[in-house]
This record gives sequence, C-alpha cells and structure tokens, in this order.
Amino acid sequence: MQRKAIIFHGTGARPEYCWYPWLSQRLAGRGYAVEVPHYPGLNAEPIATFLPKVLASHDFDENTVLVGHWAAIKAHVRDVYFINSRVDPYGCDDAQGRVMFEQLGGTQIVRDDGHFGDADQPYETFELLDRLIAKA
Repeated sequence: MQRKAIIFHGTGARPEYCWYPWLSQRLAGRGYAVEVPHYPGLNAEPIATFLPKVLASHDFDENTVLVGHWAAIKAHVRDVYFINSRVDPYGCDDAQGRVMFEQLGGTQIVRDDGHFGDADQPYETFELLDRLIAKA
C-alpha cells in the first residue's frame, strides 16, 4: 500500500508558502503520494463545520502522514510530534506546545526558529520535519 502525506498549511497561508513545496517534493521523491490542499478557512472556521469538509476531501489510513496544527488528529495517529519555538511571535511557542504535549502525549521538540516560516521569515526548508517523517 502506498504511503501518503497531507501537508496542512497554517492560518492565512497557502500551499506554495514557506517550506510546504520543499517538503512535498522531498516526500514525493521517497514514494509518498503528497497532497498540499488549500483551506482558506483553516483556524478561522469553526472546527465543527471545517473538520467534516476535510475528512470528506481526503482518504486517511495507517499509511498516511499528517503535517499540520491540529490537536484533533491525536485520536487517530500512532505518533505525535510538537515542534515549537521559544521565540514564536504568534504564541505557538514552547509553552503552548508543552500544554498540548501534557494533554496529548507524544514528543515535544523545542527550537529557537521563530514561526518556522512566515511572510517576513523565509524558511524554505524544514530539515527536522523531513527527518522525523523519514523515521515514520
């Protein structure tokens, strides 16, 4: 069965921003079928209406890797990694990551890399994330 990866962008982002195209190419090169969908309502639309749209738009199975910002996926995954930065300007920092880690378990990785890509922070690659997925 082919491995799949779905990369979900952050709030206000698009599939062509930051490291999303780079990671997509890396995974495709390793044989993954990769999707990088555009969801303009991500983190703006209520989860009760947003999540059913996402679930209906993609096929998920034990060979699917999800990259995104969702705590809601925890019940359906084998491993959870929280990658946070101590200096994130949007509050997605190590303290928020620790709260999620304590609620959901998994592994928390803390760096000092801003928001890992933003309009004013070029972040064309994300080597750490690529290495974690390669281990999956």
